[in-house]
Amino acid sequence: MDNVFLLPEHYTDIELHAGQHGRFGQNLIYTSLAKTSYGELIEGYLSEGQTLTVMPANQYDSMIDVFFFIDGDITAHVGATSRLLRPQTLLSSDKIDLPLKLEAQSKARYLHFQAPPWMKPNPNEGKKGKANNLGFEFLFSRGSIELMFGTLDEGRTMHAIPEGEGAVEVYYIIDGLLSLESRANSAILKSGDYFVARDHIRTQACFANTKVNFLYFSNLAKNNGIEIFHNELINLASEVEQKDGYTADHCHRLQRLSVRTAKALGLGSDEIFRLGLGALLHDLGKVKVPLEILNKPGKLNNEEWAVIKEHPLQGSKMLANTELEIAATIVAQHHERLDGSGYPFKLKGNEILTESYIVAVADTFDAMTTDRSYRKALSTEVALAEIKALADKKIPKEIIDAFIKANGDE
Repeated sequence: MDNVFLLPEHYTDIELHAGQHGRFGQNLIYTSLAKTSYGELIEGYLSEGQTLTVMPANQYDSMIDVFFFIDGDITAHVGATSRLLRPQTLLSSDKIDLPLKLEAQSKARYLHFQAPPWMKPNPNEGKKGKANNLGFEFLFSRGSIELMFGTLDEGRTMHAIPEGEGAVEVYYIIDGLLSLESRANSAILKSGDYFVARDHIRTQACFANTKVNFLYFSNLAKNNGIEIFHNELINLASEVEQKDGYTADHCHRLQRLSVRTAKALGLGSDEIFRLGLGALLHDLGKVKVPLEILNKPGKLNNEEWAVIKEHPLQGSKMLANTELEIAATIVAQHHERLDGSGYPFKLKGNEILTESYIVAVADTFDAMTTDRSYRKALSTEVALAEIKALADKKIPKEIIDAFIKANGDE
């Protein structure tokens, strides 16, 4: 039987699978990953010496068979000729004119699904790209059916964007370790593990513990696979940070530091997703600050400082009435402090979100360990000592402790 874990409460629309066991059918070993109106997405296995014949779709006006070979060596025979298919090769039956016999030279693993022959290639098929440390390649894109190869860098968060009613989405791990977490359940997905999202209405955050290569399949792709959530705003936030004297990676460093801390605190998937966005966009409101103030080399006067202190509120307003509004409170509060000494609202204690405190600590640490125009970066040891001094004064001690536990070796 399949080993299936259902995430609790509102996560029940995510089916989490790990350690799948195949079953026999037509002398082949395979596992059904998901069923769609066009058929099944399966994970198939070939033993050494075993063969599988693929018929050309165009010649027989039949369904298009799509194979993605994950690992193992397979020889493709066409008549008297043959060639070796290496791992991570895509084969679709509408691209062949003669029957193709596949012979496994070693134990091999593949994914297989079918697409109707009337579906024509979309403009994205074959294209590659990279955004926010998520690399992607559209392997197969016909009508609403899509298969994408993705690469997520270590320490980054990927957002599985809901496609809507009737959608079946599968995220299959080729290699690496990917975390999915909620308050009551957690799992680390490894090679061969996957999760299935059906009609889900919430965005799922997935954290890369290592570099992760994965496959994404959708039967009703509307956004051409993995959508980068409001990429323009995220890039704008990064540009603003560079104008303020940081490097281009500042926002992503903050996200990495913050997510690690949240995991150490045991926050759930919703909180981690909201936190990841808040960390990326924390200083978005600085776009409203005049450059002559933002880049002023000397000390700011009272009027200029008052303008700077408005940037958290400006950033939260920019997120209002958008899909990113869930991060607006974090953006508004990331300069608030436990004792009420922060800005712009002078909030205290529990009036401030845990996620806002986390971003505040991460921002403070990154500022201290980054070269600035007016001083050199401090060492990690010195910065952590400064962070410890904030415990139960500016930031709750449990958050300081979790930050140091999660990021002490940064």
